[in-house]
Amino acid sequence: MPGIRYSTHDRPAISASIANATHAMPVLLDATDGRIRLGELPTVIGPTLSLDQARLAFATRVHAERDVGTGYHWLSLHRLTLGGAPAGISLCFHGQQLDRVTMGVDRSVR
Repeated sequence: MPGIRYSTHDRPAISASIANATHAMPVLLDATDGRIRLGELPTVIGPTLSLDQARLAFATRVHAERDVGTGYHWLSLHRLTLGGAPAGISLCFHGQQLDRVTMGVDRSVR
């Protein structure tokens, strides 16, 4: 996705609560435009997603919020799955603008 940096070394923490896939929501990646959808939720994670929109749209999945005091704000989402494995996503915003998306997958739990 243009304007958004993806990182594989800055992974979000995956809590034990997402190991129970009964309430987990699948992460769907669109290979054509890079957007990310969480289950059937109407809001997609992409370049135009604002912090306020993310807070509202993913309120039931927010595990933690962190304001690092430098203009960057992180939302950590949990109870997700990617390819059937427990997953977590962290969304980093600079002000209201989505800046970075990081994902972590626990392949040891299937």
